[in-house]
Amino acid sequence: MTPGFSLRRLVFRRRYLHALVATDPHEAVTRCINYWASRWRSTPVETPGMREQLAQHGWVGTEIADGLDTLGGLFSTVTDAIARSDLFPQSASQPASQPAATARYQTSRILIAARPWSAEGRPASEVWCFDTRVSQRNTPTTKEDVGHYLQDLAVTLQLDELLLAQPELLFEGDLPTDHLFAGRNVIAMRQAAKKESRRKRRRFSEN
Repeated sequence: MTPGFSLRRLVFRRRYLHALVATDPHEAVTRCINYWASRWRSTPVETPGMREQLAQHGWVGTEIADGLDTLGGLFSTVTDAIARSDLFPQSASQPASQPAATARYQTSRILIAARPWSAEGRPASEVWCFDTRVSQRNTPTTKEDVGHYLQDLAVTLQLDELLLAQPELLFEGDLPTDHLFAGRNVIAMRQAAKKESRRKRRRFSEN
């Protein structure tokens, strides 16, 4: 996928990180989960059933959420790290606005997925990480803010010497509509996960 101008890109602005890393899928997912836990300063909560939904499509991964969006207080350290990296030179000269302070409780949702990637016999993975909030109205972090955190995640992977190629920062509009991680398909997976979780709870309560 090569980002470029399109009407879909103007409308579908959700941010994505796509990277190739020198580690197996399970470790890649764990590293990404740990990254968000460190930014949220809380233990991520998984969406029940999403691991299984992703596995059905050949991916290792999950959807995680926090209970309170705490990213605003950490935003300056993230943008500083990006400015010191050579991964995204176009971002270093573009100061980002810090998310407005708010007392509103809300949930940040991030989907992380990885699958094996061929890399001359050594462990490697294709990794996707992106924001899956359905609505971002009246929330302290915008799509642009999430984009900066995804850049910071890429910088973290670079500093850990795991990147195998230049990572891609994409918009949802860059993805084909039938891509597994396009918004409507992620929603469908989440709905299937909830349905299966309810079915399991009913079965458990009956036994």
